[in-house]
Amino acid sequence: MKRGIKITHRFTTTLVCLLIGASALTYILRYEDVSETFVQELHFPSWLVYPMAIAKIAAIIMLISKFNKTLTEWAYAGLAFNMLLAVGAQLSSGDSQFIYPTIAVILVFGSYFSWKKMLGWKEA
Repeated sequence: MKRGIKITHRFTTTLVCLLIGASALTYILRYEDVSETFVQELHFPSWLVYPMAIAKIAAIIMLISKFNKTLTEWAYAGLAFNMLLAVGAQLSSGDSQFIYPTIAVILVFGSYFSWKKMLGWKEA
């Protein structure tokens, strides 16, 4: 049982980190394209692109290192809110790409709950 939870946690966390990492790199390397999408399609301010990339990278570092339980909880919360809001933004703009943040939400919750299960559901 414990081994299955650990494998589930590692698998979902790896997928979350890869997905969020790819997103953060896209924000940084293709700033002009992402900024244009933010402004024209999602109606977000363009200055939000770099802070979002930094926050995503910080969350990945916390998910991998887990050196502080409270900060790891915050990283999970930040990713969950970010992905839930991304689903809402995609749906409200009429974009059919909402499936990707939906998958990310499922993976974030899977990683979080398997992590908590490994800790024995103790407070962080």
